[in-house]
Amino acid sequence: MKSTLHTPTKTNCYHCGDECKTLSIAIHDKHFCCNGCKTVYQILNQNHLDNYYCLNENPGITVKEISATKFSFLDDQSIASKIISFSNANLSKVEFSLPQMHCSSCLWLLENLHRLNENVLASQVNFNQKIINITFQHQKISLRQLAELLSSVGYEPHISQVELDNKHTPKTNTTAIKIGVAGFCFANIMLISFPEYLGLSFEKETAIATYFRYLNLALSLPVLLYSGQEFFINAYHGLKQRYINIDAPIALAITFTFLRSIYEIISRTGAGYLDSGTGIIFFMLVGRALQNKTQSGLNFNRDYKSYFPIAVTVKVQDSEVTKQVEFIQTDDVLVLHHQEIIPVDCILSKGKAEIDYSFVTGENASENISVGEIIYAGGRVAGAQIEVITVKPYSQNSFTQLWNNAVFRKKEEAESFVTRLGRNFAVGVFIAAISGYIYWSIVDPSHALNALTAALIVACPCSLLLTSSFTFGYVIDLFSKHGMFVKGAGAIEEIAKANHIVFDKTGTITEANTMQVEYVGTPLTHAQKSILFSCMQQSMHPLSKAIVQANHGFKKIEIENIVEIKNQGIDAWVHETHVKIGSADFVGATSINDKASSFVFVKLDDKVKGYFRIENKLRKGVDHMFHQIENYDLSLLSGDNNTSEEQMRKLFPPQAQLYFNQKPEDKLHYVESLQAQGKRVIMIGDGLNDAGALKQSDCGISVVENHFSFSPACDAILESKNLKNMQAYLQSAKATKILIQITFVYSILYNIVGLSYALSAQLKPVVAAVLMPSSSISIILISYFGTKFIEKKYLSNNK
Repeated sequence: MKSTLHTPTKTNCYHCGDECKTLSIAIHDKHFCCNGCKTVYQILNQNHLDNYYCLNENPGITVKEISATKFSFLDDQSIASKIISFSNANLSKVEFSLPQMHCSSCLWLLENLHRLNENVLASQVNFNQKIINITFQHQKISLRQLAELLSSVGYEPHISQVELDNKHTPKTNTTAIKIGVAGFCFANIMLISFPEYLGLSFEKETAIATYFRYLNLALSLPVLLYSGQEFFINAYHGLKQRYINIDAPIALAITFTFLRSIYEIISRTGAGYLDSGTGIIFFMLVGRALQNKTQSGLNFNRDYKSYFPIAVTVKVQDSEVTKQVEFIQTDDVLVLHHQEIIPVDCILSKGKAEIDYSFVTGENASENISVGEIIYAGGRVAGAQIEVITVKPYSQNSFTQLWNNAVFRKKEEAESFVTRLGRNFAVGVFIAAISGYIYWSIVDPSHALNALTAALIVACPCSLLLTSSFTFGYVIDLFSKHGMFVKGAGAIEEIAKANHIVFDKTGTITEANTMQVEYVGTPLTHAQKSILFSCMQQSMHPLSKAIVQANHGFKKIEIENIVEIKNQGIDAWVHETHVKIGSADFVGATSINDKASSFVFVKLDDKVKGYFRIENKLRKGVDHMFHQIENYDLSLLSGDNNTSEEQMRKLFPPQAQLYFNQKPEDKLHYVESLQAQGKRVIMIGDGLNDAGALKQSDCGISVVENHFSFSPACDAILESKNLKNMQAYLQSAKATKILIQITFVYSILYNIVGLSYALSAQLKPVVAAVLMPSSSISIILISYFGTKFIEKKYLSNNK
């Protein structure tokens, strides 16, 4: 007989929309999943901010309990001064990162903070970057109180050491300024050039034609000397290392364009090609900016500092003070609270520690630590408050050494086919131009220079490079729109070429710290449930914790006579009831031959009531996703033990390789072995234990709950809810490669036409003026509509 312990009728939380495990947490007809959500509702209701729920249904975030000392480090003026961007006698301004921000209700509430606290003068949200700028009266509300105010309504600020360091880095958007200057000058040069292109005679209107030409020359100088300087700098550095990089042909084309134009204007032999030259710079800058758009809001190269808190509580004699983690020294006594990160290697001196090392090891189980035992940096306090004595300073902790291990450093990135093609095409154009110059030097020397310069200008490889810049730029933006944030064009190329995909398990294809729990057996009364769950709440075993977490709405009973026998179970007396919870042998039940699940049996008095079946909870849609990608070679590398092997065998295709108990180094070496066999590898993981494999793989994809949360260094960040759409990303990357090949063929044909005109030594400025911009614009349009087609075919139906 099968019975479930959950409420038969599903009720969702009025605040966040999660399922309510109990109906006891309610206000009138509104039910809440936890007291945190109920508290937020009360705060908003009391401040007449109920419109928050009118804008979106269930807009809130489940509010986790936050320690009273969570933001005590903000009371330290040396830390606060690094965070505050401006301060005078009356007010201060601060910028916080709020990764929880997700909808219009969030934006509305955060911009109405002044209604929650009158000492907040103004708050402005940058929704795309998940940032809020707050102006407040620091004499009446402290920075700590401001952070606690945000946390109380579900928007806990994310403050890390990396962000603290970056506060001192001035933010300047030089790329936008360069594009603005180039765009303004290019547009005006085009307008000023039209009269001469359309028939203005230099011989008849010498004064005005000369004025227009020199005005164009003046407008081109800021573009050449300011906007285009990066092309020359990058080309110089490449040549200095005896390497022709992607900017070398661009710099060469720009140089000849401007030199030829200056010569024609001064010698009065023509109007030059200044519109083409400035157009090259403008379009190339726009294409690169489009590619770099995603990186402006995300950090793909995070280090260990992003994981640790800024400060911790240190015990000094009988008092507690806040100390920045970077100043922690040997023998400091730290007070660590529930859910706090262990910043240094230390020894437990007080309390019973339960430490979660899942981010470091991938093992989805907590470890119980006794007084006198070592606790390693990178773990999280899963239980009650503890005190520890540090054995190493922050800079020498084991976590830092693991992160900085030489084997975790990524190999040099391979040169992309776009770079190779652009360089080879540039060499080909250079050879053709020299050949044309030699030919006309023999046949008619008066046409030699014209043929040389025209060939270098018109057959510039810039159109080829524009093809990749705009296409990859559009696709990167497209992927971001659909939940995958790609570092650059190289990552999309590697996704398209991949033939082997390696998955981590915990936190990647299964939900971290979440188990699927089902009760099978004789239905239990409310009193029996209270007895069982109260006993299991005393246990540190991960299966007991999973059962309690799945059924947290029970009536708690104080248990006095209880014994937990390691690797067997719980033996307890509750009033007159004898309780045994654990393995089949321990309670005297018949074992179940199912390696895909874990089982916890229940015995009350002398009768076995039933058992709990516990499985890893798979992310939504991953079973269908594995069916879609079964034509790829697939592998699983899990830090967990093999208790879930049967479940994973059912999920993966028969030919897939599954490995358990994998250490970080094992994962890295496995990826290396695949690459040695000629495989192109995508690694999909989520934790530090995957960092080496993510870096070594041809494309490392980090799965995160929120794209602003912490992730190891990677090539792409994938929101966990979109893992089910992996096939769509793979198909889109392949389609992008085909689109680029099509535009390359078009661009090459266009260049061949232009080159034939140029080498004939009969190319007129008006023809060049039409060929160059129209080539760039047509390529941009092809790229744009091509990516729209890719979105409609592969990504639009994946929500």
